[in-house]
Amino acid sequence: MRVLFIQLKQLGDVLMSTPSIRALKKARPGAVIHFLANKNCARAVEAHPLLEEVIRYDALSFPALIRLLRRRRYDAVIDMMGTPKTAFIAFLTGAKTRVGFKKRGRHFFYTHAVELSREPVYSALEKGGLLMPLGIPVQDYAMEFHTTPEDQEEARALIRQLSLKAKGRLIAFSPVSRRDYKMWPLSHYAKACDRLFEKHKVTFLPLFGPGEEKTVAKVIALSKHPGAFIFPYKSPSFRALKTLVRECVMYFGNDNGIRHIAISAGLPTAAIFGRPDPAFWTPPSDARHRHLWGKEEMGRISPEEAVNMVEQVLNEISAV
Repeated sequence: MRVLFIQLKQLGDVLMSTPSIRALKKARPGAVIHFLANKNCARAVEAHPLLEEVIRYDALSFPALIRLLRRRRYDAVIDMMGTPKTAFIAFLTGAKTRVGFKKRGRHFFYTHAVELSREPVYSALEKGGLLMPLGIPVQDYAMEFHTTPEDQEEARALIRQLSLKAKGRLIAFSPVSRRDYKMWPLSHYAKACDRLFEKHKVTFLPLFGPGEEKTVAKVIALSKHPGAFIFPYKSPSFRALKTLVRECVMYFGNDNGIRHIAISAGLPTAAIFGRPDPAFWTPPSDARHRHLWGKEEMGRISPEEAVNMVEQVLNEISAV
């Protein structure tokens, strides 16, 4: 059985697809599984041991991509993204079984269109429902994020460079996002971090992607305690972040891809949400992950509320 998963973009969405990959391989041990994603998101699954191939969508022209996918002769295509583009790609593969969500204007490209949940539900659980037409249940929704020995050595070199082993309680801190509606005001972050440093003497390890250094620098410039932040340093590669976050006791920051890495690494998290419903992105029934939800008015969440949230997580860590 040859199967293609499609999730072109959003790092969090790609990671949310991994429970379904695991469930499929468990149910069909002989299955050959491929994954189609954009270049920037492909790195989230390129080290996954259950994937035979990760195809980069933007590395080929569209006609060349379709020719490649048709040559692979997939038995089933699972469209986890559900856009008109990905539904059309699924159709053009020629696979006998094509599964996607039942959405207006695209469900006719599938052989099996799965109804979306009426209530907000954890994204990995929602995506797992796409395997039901294959008779495969997804029962374990833990995300997987695999790294290579090279990724791990890159992180260890940075840990040595920054002397992280010698630090006190270290909080993985990420005030960055590619979307304005997911950005809590930087001045709020500065005030919250100041208060946490003053009360608990914690140290913050800012985590960011290429080009996001300026956002971190602005928070530190607004802080009364710039020495509480381990910065500056060169942005590590995406997969090196998993080893890096394991030096920390928890995550504090926006809802972004780095938070998903922290969750996959087993860290408790304290996240601030804007427009997306936290139910989509927070493992259900897991008290280790706390959040504040500002909806369309993210800035109305006060620094004091964020401090209280982080303190609750720190207290739970201390109690273990």
